[in-house]
Amino acid sequence: MKLYNIFENLILEEELLNEAKSFLVESDISAIKQAMQGSYDVWLKYVNSDGIMTDKYVEIDKLGRTKKGKLAIRVYQKGGKAGSSEVNKWKILLVDKIVPGSIRPTNMINYRSVGELPSYKGPKYNKTGDRLMTGTITRTNFKY
Repeated sequence: MKLYNIFENLILEEELLNEAKSFLVESDISAIKQAMQGSYDVWLKYVNSDGIMTDKYVEIDKLGRTKKGKLAIRVYQKGGKAGSSEVNKWKILLVDKIVPGSIRPTNMINYRSVGELPSYKGPKYNKTGDRLMTGTITRTNFKY
């Protein structure tokens, strides 16, 4: 009976952890949507595919799903650590790789996307869609 109780406790503990993770992801989605509604930049912590956690300063442009069905954001990284890739570049960040509770708003409000600025010299900017996302894509509410 003792072994059964141990397994039961482990199962209950795992279920509570999954509920907590689900709640944290929901709060992160809420923080993302607030940043998009207010069109302000955010700092966040992100764990890359190598398991390395980095700080990123980003402009969130779109929220949607990857072609594999994972919730993701299209961002323009303006600062922070970029791991193996550069800063000042468009990126797709998976929402489940954002460290729960790490999204912090800044005072920087964007009146238009970096991709729409006259000084922008990067790849062609698609303000209505994203070729790496599928389904409904939510776009940031820029203030211009």
